[in-house]
Amino acid sequence: MAPKQPPKGRVNIKGVHRKPKQFLRNSVSNDKKVRIIEYFRSHGMSATVAKFYPTISKEHCKTKKRQIYKWIEKESVIGDAIEKGGGSLHKNRNSGLSTVLTVDDEDQLAHWVRDMRREGVPVSPFMLECRAKEVAEDAGVPTDSFAASSSWRKRFLDKYCLALRRKTRIGQNTPADSDQIAREFRSKKIEEEGIVEIYNADETAMNYEYLPTRTYDARGARTIWIRNAGAEKKRMTVMLLADMHGIRKTPFAVFKQPSSKVKETEEFNRKAQNGFGRTLWKEVCPLMDKHDVQIYCNPKGWWNGELSIKFLRYHFSSRESLGEKILLLWDDFSGHWTSAVEQYAESINVVLMRIPPGYTSTCQPADIAWMKPFKLELRGLWVEYLQQQLRAHQESGAPGKFKLEAPSRATLMTWMTNAWENLSIDTLASGFRKLAIPTDTRAIPLENSRLQAKEVDVLVQKLERFAITEEVENDFGKWIGHFMGCLDEDIGRPIVLACDGCSSHLGYDAERRAKELGVILLCFPPNATHLIQPLDVVVFKTFKSDVIKFMRRV
Repeated sequence: MAPKQPPKGRVNIKGVHRKPKQFLRNSVSNDKKVRIIEYFRSHGMSATVAKFYPTISKEHCKTKKRQIYKWIEKESVIGDAIEKGGGSLHKNRNSGLSTVLTVDDEDQLAHWVRDMRREGVPVSPFMLECRAKEVAEDAGVPTDSFAASSSWRKRFLDKYCLALRRKTRIGQNTPADSDQIAREFRSKKIEEEGIVEIYNADETAMNYEYLPTRTYDARGARTIWIRNAGAEKKRMTVMLLADMHGIRKTPFAVFKQPSSKVKETEEFNRKAQNGFGRTLWKEVCPLMDKHDVQIYCNPKGWWNGELSIKFLRYHFSSRESLGEKILLLWDDFSGHWTSAVEQYAESINVVLMRIPPGYTSTCQPADIAWMKPFKLELRGLWVEYLQQQLRAHQESGAPGKFKLEAPSRATLMTWMTNAWENLSIDTLASGFRKLAIPTDTRAIPLENSRLQAKEVDVLVQKLERFAITEEVENDFGKWIGHFMGCLDEDIGRPIVLACDGCSSHLGYDAERRAKELGVILLCFPPNATHLIQPLDVVVFKTFKSDVIKFMRRV
């Protein structure tokens, strides 16, 4: 029977084969070393090399002689090894290299590590090495005999179930203190004031690029290069708001933009155009309407007291239950706690509650539940954006090198709104649940007192008259025609139609159609619709509130 062939193993698909052995280094046993030394004493070095290494080249002859001289210096060590039965061994370890600490000394060192970590003090490999040398010195071990090498540290860590870990939290407060503060925090004002509506707002930085700090590359490469778009340092600020039921609110975004050098122009931009100049304001306005987001800018691109007042005015000044107190959880950022902010919050019945400094990870619902999935969504959108650019470059077949482009403001707004809307209601509400905040125990009425059955029938008839379900696309002029057709006979007086500053409302076709039908278009000032537009002031707030309550009941 023919012998079986050895298994081939896995199929080589890369064409890279293992480098064949060259047998350049051959170790020598102790028995042979003794024979070589005895022959050297009677015949000399040249005859010894010719006797035991006849095929050696002239270039390596000097190296082999140097090796034999080292064996002669360690003749006593080699002889001791042979007497102990180590004649077949090829290596002899020098005394002192395997010196270790006693069991009691290592136990003392392990207790020191745990005491340091119990106090939150980091213990690095260098600190462990220094402490181990101190323990060895106290135990009488010579300093040149114990080096606390990496192999000793590995054995020590394995023995005591220790590992080198990356930090997940930093601060002056221990986790136990954080839990105690959280328990006191949730019952401080919530139960004292009898508040049932609780909100949490938190600002965070949103980067233009989310470059990873690590990447897969060839092993041993000294330079690990990552392509960027030149915007890895650029960022914007996002302020997110949600209530205890998991209902998300309109976010605020703050870009970094230098202010005008003309004082009057800068003041006008700040009051009427959210800080933007005339050209940028034309770009920002459609983004605010499209994504339902409030966009501002300032020279630093960060939050401040003025934005805090605008934030409170936008979200809480026109709410339905203005007479009832609501609670807003805010961190200790200085821009949240200016005297002007506190006075305005008190005027609209908003109770501001300061989250204890250093305890946001356990007392702020946003840090507990929202921010991590929000940042993960942003990172995923950036990776998708990168792949789209790379795919477009490959499909175009352009001869030049691939150049990564930084995202525009429109792209950033799309990312922010998508990431914010992808967070589920349960995720947003879980931050409040983990904080054990008392829930709203008020009973939801089965019928809304503002919309009785008769009023609902009248509303349905009016909606049918206005043909509200008919497709009119984005042509505002066509909608004006439908609006006029639904009115009664000639009313004998001009008609004023008030609308916001959306670009489709002020287009040439819309103005021409309105003029033909005798309709006067009145545009509300930008960024003031929540104060003077009746639909934003009353109707939409009530409508959204009713829809939310209905969905909860269902």
